[in-house]
Amino acid sequence: MRSLSGVKPPRCASANATPRSHAGSQKQTPRTPVLRARSSGAIGTGELGGVDELLHRAGGKPLPPPWNPHGELPLSRSHLLSPRMKPVSRLSMAARDKESLLAEIIQLKKTMIQQGELLKTKNARNSAIEHRNRMLEMDVFYLETALNADGPRTGSPHRLRAKLQSLQTAVEQLQDTCDAQREELIQLRRDLRVTRMREVEVERDVFSDEVKRLQKVVKRLQTMHKKIRCENRDLGRFKTKCQKLEMVNQRLESCMTARSIKPQAQPKSGIHRQNMQNIVSSHRNSVQFRTKQWRFTKVLHRRLKDLKTT
Repeated sequence: MRSLSGVKPPRCASANATPRSHAGSQKQTPRTPVLRARSSGAIGTGELGGVDELLHRAGGKPLPPPWNPHGELPLSRSHLLSPRMKPVSRLSMAARDKESLLAEIIQLKKTMIQQGELLKTKNARNSAIEHRNRMLEMDVFYLETALNADGPRTGSPHRLRAKLQSLQTAVEQLQDTCDAQREELIQLRRDLRVTRMREVEVERDVFSDEVKRLQKVVKRLQTMHKKIRCENRDLGRFKTKCQKLEMVNQRLESCMTARSIKPQAQPKSGIHRQNMQNIVSSHRNSVQFRTKQWRFTKVLHRRLKDLKTT
């Protein structure tokens, strides 16, 4: 196995290593180089840095520094490499260090953005909680002033809890009252709807009865109209007959006046007696017809008046 005493460390093995000073009397603080671990477990290139990897592998405790024959000289990457591995060039190591630093910077930026978003959400939540607290304080002040509370706003926790419990019970009672009134209002609306439907049904029944009554009245009026038409037809016949009798009566009267014959002085012959009987009977018939006509018109007017009143 090759000894590490014969290997001369370079001036700057990595970007984080401290270069060796020419003055031997001055002491320099050794700095641990940034190392990377391979997937196989050997020290080399990997995802974690050198110190982080060592702390991770040691369970959170830093490992003791390796043996250094040069005393306090800083260790280079070539000291820790396996003897079978070829030393990596300085440019490739620097490029790898830059890549690791760039990846770490990107990861840190992502973390910073996430933390900023989390901080914004926390701030928004805190502002909302503060606003809610202010609103609750205003509500408590309003309740205290409304209930004429003589005690101070602040007090012992037990007193505040008791007051809060009493307010909660009062709110629950008011909520129950509101629910009961709402149910009562709904029931009243239902009853009102049913009552309105019942009123409509009653009005329908009344209107149907009235329609039936009016139909009966119409039928009765139709029958009366038929009777009146028949009576009018009879009256027309009687009227024509009466006119004929009046004409006969006038002709007889004119004949009697023209001859100036008195009924008592006329000879009592059969023909004259028959004429006189005819005249008397026609006069009697005309009088009876007029009386019947007057009675009929009177009855007709009475019936029409009764119909108008009903």
